[in-house]
Amino acid sequence: MAVVYDDTYRPPARDLQLALDGERRADAAAHYVSGVLQEDKDPDGANAQYLKSLALDPGNAELSVKLAQDYLRRGDVPAAINLLKDTIKAAPKLAKPYLALGYIYYSQQNKADLAQKYISQALDLDPTEIRGYDYLRTIYRETNQTDKIPALLDRAAKVDTGKAEFWLYLGKLFIEQYFTTESSLAGEPLKKTNEVFQKTFVNGKDDADVIAKVGDYYVATKQFKEAIPVYQRVLELDPGPGTVVVRENLARCYVTVDQQDKAAETLEVLLKINPADGHAYETLAKLYEKLDQPDKAIANYEQSLLVNPNYLEGYENVTDLLIRRNQPERAVPLLAEARKRFPGQPGFSFLLAVTFERAKQHQQALTIFEQTELEAQSAQPALLDSRFYFEFGMSAEQAGLYDRAGLLLKKSLGMEDDNRRIALISNYLGYMWVDHSMNLEEGGSLIKRALEIDPENGAYLDSLGWYYYRTNQFEQASVELAKAVQATQPEDAAVYEHLGDTFLKLNETEKAVAAWQKAVDLDATNPNLPVLTKKITDAKAAPAPAPPPKG
Repeated sequence: MAVVYDDTYRPPARDLQLALDGERRADAAAHYVSGVLQEDKDPDGANAQYLKSLALDPGNAELSVKLAQDYLRRGDVPAAINLLKDTIKAAPKLAKPYLALGYIYYSQQNKADLAQKYISQALDLDPTEIRGYDYLRTIYRETNQTDKIPALLDRAAKVDTGKAEFWLYLGKLFIEQYFTTESSLAGEPLKKTNEVFQKTFVNGKDDADVIAKVGDYYVATKQFKEAIPVYQRVLELDPGPGTVVVRENLARCYVTVDQQDKAAETLEVLLKINPADGHAYETLAKLYEKLDQPDKAIANYEQSLLVNPNYLEGYENVTDLLIRRNQPERAVPLLAEARKRFPGQPGFSFLLAVTFERAKQHQQALTIFEQTELEAQSAQPALLDSRFYFEFGMSAEQAGLYDRAGLLLKKSLGMEDDNRRIALISNYLGYMWVDHSMNLEEGGSLIKRALEIDPENGAYLDSLGWYYYRTNQFEQASVELAKAVQATQPEDAAVYEHLGDTFLKLNETEKAVAAWQKAVDLDATNPNLPVLTKKITDAKAAPAPAPPPKG
């Protein structure tokens, strides 16, 4: 009171007061640095220094939270709470102590009301404290207050901040809240979440790591078109070797939006950066298949097998492609290698047998088929199905072993339950018998069975016409073969040859020659070309048939 009324009293000069505050802060900083230096070797000593620093500067919220965490690790919850409360008194406008105190009340003392109070105060002071929204959301979920969560997230989405990390974290909260099933990736939740990630992109557009996660979000939610410009921005910022995953994802996006050429370009660049990426070669090979560039597809499949020789599907894919390119002989060494590498998988033996067959190496094919049958009986009995015996039977037929082929094809037919396959096998076996004048009636029955299943099939109609030819029913043969010509697209030289043979039997030489000539024109590589040419020459040189007698 004396001081109040003594007009001789003069307070210290303002600059002197500031110097005293500065001295306290300097001492606080010194103790803090001393604590940092002791932290690894003497944690207790470090904490003592930190406490001295905090006593001099009680408003140091960061240090207060750090010490509170240490108290929690030691199990001294009351000390942590008291420390944070003291900091709040000293610095009531700093959000972090409120946030930490709310977290402790809920996680350590199960006091949801107090926790919500302090966390809400923290968010009022600093709405960008993103973990506050996360903590409150957790409390709401675990205390049957889930109806409050949408409003909480909407509040966070209205925060005015340019911190990309805030928006990225908030996006994670939106995903966890709304995207619980595939069907939830739609409607208003998706729209709101997209807005959050768009803000992440806008505010983090110069941070490759942040916006890469935005692209990943769009991919995860199947918004591939939206992901493309995001990943492109990542590559603008960081075109180096650390972007392999980004390039893979970008290629996937291009594939999904049907920009196969751009996907291929992206993967080509990726492989220059990482030439040992077997998966990229596989994907690129499939892309080149879609782009109808089989040579590049084959090259990439072969490269993928060099990088990853255990890639089972690769052997199958490149073999199929080589067979379709009429280069089955190139697949033989690949499959021989696969056979050695995977001795317990007779599927590769089967594939090798089929490849030998397509390469017209019939005896080798039969040998491998026989070995495959023995291997599969113990290792993979399911392999010995209708398809296996059909391929085996075709190989025997091509080798001229018609009786054996008949047995194998009958076995295949007896195992098949798919109507289309039943028709295919029936026609193949029926035509084989008819063409070689064996079991004609049974062959004709099989062909008719195929046509019952698929009455418009040009190949089956041709087989039926040939059956009628072999049984000297030439008028009926011409009818069925004419149908076959109409039904077969693209046109087939063999059908026209059959039709020409039938016309000759009907003494319609001009029609026969025209049909044979059509066969020649359709297929200049036909191995039967010399026979066709001779038929045409002989027919033209033969005398005209005598007209039928007048009645």
